[in-house]
Amino acid sequence: MLNDITVSIQAMGEAEVAILLLVVVVLTGGGFFIWKKFFQHARVMEDMPTSKVRSAAQGFVELAGMQHALEDKPLLAPLTQNSCTWWSYVIEKKKRSRSSKGQSRTTLGHGREGHQRRLLQSSGRDRADSREP
Repeated sequence: MLNDITVSIQAMGEAEVAILLLVVVVLTGGGFFIWKKFFQHARVMEDMPTSKVRSAAQGFVELAGMQHALEDKPLLAPLTQNSCTWWSYVIEKKKRSRSSKGQSRTTLGHGREGHQRRLLQSSGRDRADSREP
């Protein structure tokens, strides 16, 4: 198989080899850019220190412990029906327009829900509110 590829490349003209090389370079560069973006995001999540609820900052934060719903019923994700702390979704429709540059999006539906939870940590019980303000 490798010999067949080698023979095919040798049979190409200079312009075809240049185009093939350009395509390989663009795909390799694009793949590296995408990998770097996801790797940086993963590093941010991995390097997040674990906080206690009473000293947690706003934004991304990692909390460790066992959570229990303060209400009688658990919060279920609408798509998977798995128990969760908080969920959010947005359904959008893309529209391409010839008159304007780019794309426009129309929101067809959205939802978000969170409940107050009791988080049992090593320091005792703390209340965590995952609802939107």
